[in-house]
Amino acid sequence: MPTISWLVKESGLSSLRLLTGLAHENQIIRSVNVLDNPDVLKWFKKDEFVLTTGYVFKDSPELQRSIIRDMKEIGCAGLGVKIRRFFRTVPVPLLEEASRLDFPIVELPFFYGFSAISQCIFEEIYREKLRGEGEDEIELSEKGNAKASEETLVIPAPSVSPSGGHGRAYFLETLFHSRGRRGLNELKSLCAFYGFDYRKAWICLAMPLPEKTEERQKLRQLLHEEIPHHVPEGASLFLCDSDNLCVFFLLFPPECHRLKAMHEVKAEMHALTKELQNHGLSLPIGLSGCHRRVEDLSESLKESLRAMNLARELGQAGPVDYLTQLPRHFLSSQPEPSHLALVLRMNVLKPLLDYDAANGAELTETLAAYLHHSYNAAATAKALYLHRNTMTNRLEKIRELLDTDFSDADENFLIYLCLLAHEQE
Repeated sequence: MPTISWLVKESGLSSLRLLTGLAHENQIIRSVNVLDNPDVLKWFKKDEFVLTTGYVFKDSPELQRSIIRDMKEIGCAGLGVKIRRFFRTVPVPLLEEASRLDFPIVELPFFYGFSAISQCIFEEIYREKLRGEGEDEIELSEKGNAKASEETLVIPAPSVSPSGGHGRAYFLETLFHSRGRRGLNELKSLCAFYGFDYRKAWICLAMPLPEKTEERQKLRQLLHEEIPHHVPEGASLFLCDSDNLCVFFLLFPPECHRLKAMHEVKAEMHALTKELQNHGLSLPIGLSGCHRRVEDLSESLKESLRAMNLARELGQAGPVDYLTQLPRHFLSSQPEPSHLALVLRMNVLKPLLDYDAANGAELTETLAAYLHHSYNAAATAKALYLHRNTMTNRLEKIRELLDTDFSDADENFLIYLCLLAHEQE
């Protein structure tokens, strides 16, 4: 983890000076925050390094002293004061109180913006976390924890170079590795730092990038050119990628119709898929659900990655959204998926499977197509190149064997689950 000493001596930022709290130069910095009004003190936390221009307390020596006392009590890592904006030097009352309490104050030169200082600290924090975790990929179980299993979906973690050269790649890394451990205020600070408007609703989308450097660079450039042309009307784009993933968020007004937003995004992604195919590319695109709570930001990324991973397993190019594939995720996440598939098959599909095996028929395939085409017999017959009379005869036999007329929604869903389980065997 970065420390006060690292920030002053090794971060690459020049002309920073540790004025007080010299005995605490090895104080760890776990996050960064900005002091722009006294009310934000209640959001500060232990080991947090705080940045300020001093405007909030420039006319009040007593407030300067009380802020240092409060930060010392909270356990903040230190206070960075930017000079030559409202002060020629760090105010004496601030220094006196910090010296009395042995609290670190760092003088910040005027030519560094808070964003540059914050990014430098954040990137070192994230690099340390990645080095500590040492994960190139995470296998998610049904509870969302890391678990080694051949039956779980392996989701590639965003991979970035130590320099963080892809702009928002560390934003991606942080979301992926957060696993729900980040506080709400820290997530908001992260979003504010990278310019992600968490007050809006959003859908996260993910696409894999090739392993070979030249291919990856060409595809990234193409995606960066094409994606902005496929943003639905009224939405905005937040694009970020890493060495192995292209991830982008489409942000909508907070009170948007979520299902309509999903439909608009899928339509645009189908159009993007056609554009990519014109360049000889066939890529899966994973879509998350539509979210609007900042605490769901990390989960939305993982939803898009799960959907992308499922599309890969199915050999499917184009958009695959997490919500419509929930039944597949449910089946694959069961502790004993093979046992569940057996129960479903024996209780529902067995008559159909036995009939197909004994007569060389294709009723199971016909049933799957019938459900896929929304119980439209004409559309199913066209897709399977069947005469309408043949289709009618097949449906009558399916109804007879399964003892159903497809009027019970719960039973229809059960049949759908059975077909998915059968496909996955």
